[in-house]
Amino acid sequence: MLAVNLTGYFNVLKSTVARMSRPGSVIQVASIQGHTGVAFPSYTASKGAILSLSRQLGAELGPDGIRVNSVSPGMILTGMTQDSLSQDDARNAVAGRTPLRRVGNAADIANAILYLASDFSGFVTSADLFGRRRADLVSAVLTRRLWLVRLAAVRSAKPGRRAACRQCGYRPDSLHDRPDHWLRGSLCP
Repeated sequence: MLAVNLTGYFNVLKSTVARMSRPGSVIQVASIQGHTGVAFPSYTASKGAILSLSRQLGAELGPDGIRVNSVSPGMILTGMTQDSLSQDDARNAVAGRTPLRRVGNAADIANAILYLASDFSGFVTSADLFGRRRADLVSAVLTRRLWLVRLAAVRSAKPGRRAACRQCGYRPDSLHDRPDHWLRGSLCP
């Protein structure tokens, strides 16, 4: 996770910044997880590091005319999330935590990136745009508690008999076995 989400970003920046025309703009895609720190520690750490790298490089490269910013999407409707968000309860819960009361899509994130790349943001550097509000901090704490309860259920299962989902009977090998399964219902371990 860190090799792709942090080292990969760093290596690409290292090789391209020297060749960039000035003024220039770098936009990195982080995640709301980098702000909230809920579940999946390696993912959260890597996205938090991208936020820090963006702030640091924005200050360092600013005098050379290169702006560095980031975008931190929350739960956005993509191919990866469409199964989870196809359920009305999940979609309504996500939409209810956003100021516009709707689930964002890839075009929303692309437009944010387009803004940061354009001259309209010519005085913006070391900034992060994210499409959710502060109520996410409360949501993050609750989500973390649910995740810890699920982790305890998996770890406390007897050897050879993993905890099963009460809704569908699926028995995961670990919390990371099928991440999509963890989003299907509140009774899934």
